[in-house]
Amino acid sequence: MYQERKFFAILKPNSSTKKILVHDKKDGTFVYQYANINAKYGSYDAYYNNLDEALSSWQDDIDDKGWQEIFYFNPITHDELPDNLTFLKEKPMIYFTSDLHFSHKNIAKFCPAFRTPFESVEKMNDELIGLWNETVKPDDIVYNLGDVSFSHNLKEIEAVLKELNGKHHLILGNHDNLIAQNQERLLKQIKNDGNPLLSSIHHYLKLNLRELKRTLILFHYPIDEWDGCHKGYYHLHGHIHDRMAKVKGKILNVGFDLHGKLLTLDDIDEFLQDLPNVSHFGSDDEIVLNADITTNKELIKQELLKINGLL
Repeated sequence: MYQERKFFAILKPNSSTKKILVHDKKDGTFVYQYANINAKYGSYDAYYNNLDEALSSWQDDIDDKGWQEIFYFNPITHDELPDNLTFLKEKPMIYFTSDLHFSHKNIAKFCPAFRTPFESVEKMNDELIGLWNETVKPDDIVYNLGDVSFSHNLKEIEAVLKELNGKHHLILGNHDNLIAQNQERLLKQIKNDGNPLLSSIHHYLKLNLRELKRTLILFHYPIDEWDGCHKGYYHLHGHIHDRMAKVKGKILNVGFDLHGKLLTLDDIDEFLQDLPNVSHFGSDDEIVLNADITTNKELIKQELLKINGLL
């Protein structure tokens, strides 16, 4: 994904401090600058509309301040970056999924769109592992919103987790009881790609992706009114497999059985960014309460019957 990047750099005289320009062609032309870079660290410090504007901004540094060219007129590619600038190399992708149900022999009967019948759960597991690893690299990040496995054998669950690439963060689902009971063990074991079997385990997670200006509410179950729904926070969930929650706002089931793949943030933006923020205050679903407790009880009963289509 980042192979089309080109890197330009200048060096401050008598110093190891560098400025780096990254020309990123992933989505058109996007140029940004790292400043105050030493061997391991740097921070975003400027954005430019195009490469010419970015390079001309360095001219004073070169002409008047004596900054030296490193790779300026002859930029280098992603693969040519030296080891002391490895933090500029390919940034990890972030993926979201849910309800893979490893070791569930009947899942293809219930959710057939992206699952074909298998001779054995082992073959089904192998195909799901292959699909995961074709997408996810060891440095990538996956938020899995629950129900990893249908197995009741911890060693079988561990055998699957060991094969999955990436930093795997789990939001517990209703079929993850064995994982919930053995969290310390799963967080300490190292899998084939050098990461822990699970990098974190949560029942619920408010995920702030500041660099991407996104806040996501992650929970296995769909929530009718989630934290920040009126501010545009995304709510991602699972549990309902190939169905969609009939809830207004920026909410999405990220389940494998609905999408047939792991979702990127770009995928999620495509689904949610144009949907409205939702505020429940002053909405039509509010009931008019009565100060008399007995009368109020009857109002609540009537409302429950209406909600359930019984009135």
